[in-house]
Amino acid sequence: MAAKLMADGNTPNIHGLKRSDFREPSKRELRQACGFGCVICGNALYEYAHIDPRFEDARQHDISRMALLCPNHHDEYDKWKRLSSAEVMEARANPRAKRDGFVRDHLQCRTNEFLVAIGNTEFFGCSRILDIEGVDIPRIDRPEIPDGPYQINGVFCDSKGSLIGSIVRNEICYRSQTWDIQIEGCKITFRTGHRQICLALTTIPDKGFRIERIDMMWAGSHVLASDESGLVINGTATGTAIHHSLFQDCESCICVCDGRVYVGGQQLFGAELVGCLVTGRS
Repeated sequence: MAAKLMADGNTPNIHGLKRSDFREPSKRELRQACGFGCVICGNALYEYAHIDPRFEDARQHDISRMALLCPNHHDEYDKWKRLSSAEVMEARANPRAKRDGFVRDHLQCRTNEFLVAIGNTEFFGCSRILDIEGVDIPRIDRPEIPDGPYQINGVFCDSKGSLIGSIVRNEICYRSQTWDIQIEGCKITFRTGHRQICLALTTIPDKGFRIERIDMMWAGSHVLASDESGLVINGTATGTAIHHSLFQDCESCICVCDGRVYVGGQQLFGAELVGCLVTGRS
C-alpha cells in the first residue's frame, strides 16, 4: 500500500514550485474530493497529480486542478500522453471511488508463518484473532495450497460502529465516505475527524501486519488498542486489558460472546493480562 509524489519532491519546476510544498491539509482535501482512490479506476494506490496545468507548468498547488491517479494512469497521462487533461478532469468531477462507494487494495500474504500485532500484543500462527459476536475482526486462515498465500478476512469500524473497511480473501476495501484515509508507504490511517484516528494499520512484507491503533465499536463491544494502552476489549458484560502478551498457534484467541470476553477459551471477569503466553488450540 503506497501513495507517493513523483520524482524528487525537492526539485522545483521552472516557476520554482516544489512537489514537497504540497502538504496537509491540502493533501487531505484532495483525497476527500477524489474519494481516496484513482479518479479513473478507483485503485487505492495513488499519486498526487497536477492535471491542468501539468506540474512543469504549474505556479501553485491548486487542488481544484489536481487529481489522485494510480501509477498506471499517472504514467498514461504524464509520461505516455495517452490521456488528455480533459479526460482526467472529467473523471475528477465524478471519481470512480465515489461512484462505487469504496476503493480497493490487495494484501500480500505469502509467508511461511503469519504474524499479527495489535497494540503491543502479538499473534503468531493463530487463526481467529478477535471474534465479536460471531464476526471475525480479523481472521487468518492458512494457505489453501502449498506455498499459497494466507487468507485474511475481517471488518473494521469506527468508534461509533460505522463500517470503514473490510477484508475478504485478502482484498481490502475502504469506504470512500470515511472522513480521511491516508496511505503512506506500508501504512494506512483512517480518521473520523482532525486528529481522531480510528485505525492505523501497517503491512509488514513477508511477515503479516500490525494494527498500531484501533478505536472501534462492533455489536456493542468496544475495542481500543495502541502501544500505550495495550489491547482493551470491553463487551457489554465483561472486559479485559492485554499488555505485551503473545498468542501462539491458537485456533481461537479472543472472543466476545453474549457480551462476555473469553481469552483462549477462558472467560475473563475484568482481569488484566500482562506479559502472558497463550498457546495451543482452544
